[in-house]
Amino acid sequence: MSGAALILLGIHLIVLSALINDRFRTVDMWADILELHVLPSWFRWDNRGDPVSWVQHGLIAGVVSLYGGALSVLTPETFVTGAMIGGWVAFSGYMIREGTDLSFDSIMDRVGPLLVAVFWTLL
Repeated sequence: MSGAALILLGIHLIVLSALINDRFRTVDMWADILELHVLPSWFRWDNRGDPVSWVQHGLIAGVVSLYGGALSVLTPETFVTGAMIGGWVAFSGYMIREGTDLSFDSIMDRVGPLLVAVFWTLL
């Protein structure tokens, strides 16, 4: 990994640290706005419950990984490397957010982000 990739990873970790300090309130606010104004009514937590939120967590991790890939275009790394870094940072965020809760819902909240991170790693 180049020095530029390490800088990219550092930027992601700084953002993750800020989210942890904020207790993910900002991300929750953005997700609520996205759900209210962008997603169709049948794809909202209020209407479908936890299974929709599990998919939404995976989609959010996908967006974070694509953001990492887009940032990597500014470095000598490939898009896939940046997306992989972004995917693992998103998964780490969900691991921290869910804490030590091992309920079925908490585990399923982590599956989507894990699949995104593994996808970019295996690519």
